[in-house]
This record gives sequence, C-alpha cells and structure tokens, in this order.
Amino acid sequence: MKIVNSSDFTDLKGKIIIVSRASCDIVSYLYNVADVITDYDTITSHVAIVSREMSIPSVVGTENGTQVLEEDMFVTVNGNTIYGIYGD
Repeated sequence: MKIVNSSDFTDLKGKIIIVSRASCDIVSYLYNVADVITDYDTITSHVAIVSREMSIPSVVGTENGTQVLEEDMFVTVNGNTIYGIYGD
C-alpha cells in the first residue's frame, strides 16, 4: 500500500494507492495499481468511473483514509460494499 501525495507517482505497480483527492492527472497511473482509496471523491467522480471501467477496485469518500491507513499496512479493499476498508 502506498499513500500518494500530489507529486509522488513512482513505484505504484501492484500497490493499493491512497490519495486525498484524485485528479484527472492520476488516470494515466491507474494502469499500474491494484486498488484505489480516496478521502473525498464520490461514486460518480472521475476516478470512480475510470477505475470501474478499468476493473480496478476502488473505495472513494472514506473521509480519513489517508490519516487512518499507513504505508505498508495490510488492508483488504472491497469495492462492493459501502464499508470497504478493513485493516489490522
């Protein structure tokens, strides 16, 4: 898992990325990631729609995912439920 700020899009292959808010710039990097978690987006946001079309599980609108989750923490992302983040 990797918490990504607005400029750090390196070494994302196969990782769950956590961003505060996903911009359109992040879309080109989604080809490498396993899952996406955001703090502020909604189910109709650009990142939610694009990740769905790319078959990448995503959990959007967590409100505090970047604060609660830590780098290299073990989490399971379940994009099928409203409560989609389960961590240790």
